[in-house]
Amino acid sequence: MFKRGFWSNGDRAVGADQDDDFLAMGQANGGRMPALTVDGGLDVQRDLPSNCTVVGEGTVIRGIQEVSGELFVYGSVEGNVRCDSLVTIQASGRAEGEVVAAEIRIDGRCDGTVECGRFTVGSSGVFTGTVIADTLVIENGGTFEGDSKRRTPDNVTQLKQSAERQRSKS
Repeated sequence: MFKRGFWSNGDRAVGADQDDDFLAMGQANGGRMPALTVDGGLDVQRDLPSNCTVVGEGTVIRGIQEVSGELFVYGSVEGNVRCDSLVTIQASGRAEGEVVAAEIRIDGRCDGTVECGRFTVGSSGVFTGTVIADTLVIENGGTFEGDSKRRTPDNVTQLKQSAERQRSKS
């Protein structure tokens, strides 16, 4: 598929020059995040925040993930995600499970339970499940199927307890 792959983790960058797929999950600490082009070349996609994690297209991450900084999902995340910032499921991305974050934006597909301050289903996004949020936004063209609840001290506590139980099992 791609001829070259790249991921960055702070000071260190790793590249692969094979003809096979390269799984890319990296953490970029500021600046511009290099991205792959279909012909295998390196392209600068856009400025990313100073601390973010990117799950590359074609990558599948399973289990419990605790992320510091923003999370951009172009691939697939299965399991529980806790993030102290923004989680964005891109148009090519998919998330399945429980996602707890400060803010969540769905431009791809998400199935499960989410809890956040602001939840947005973008124009190409599809969400199925339960949302517990302060603010719920569904853009024109976005799909929402499920339940929505306003955050209260009770349901926030339930989600935190669920995450703690999952963490203690692993």
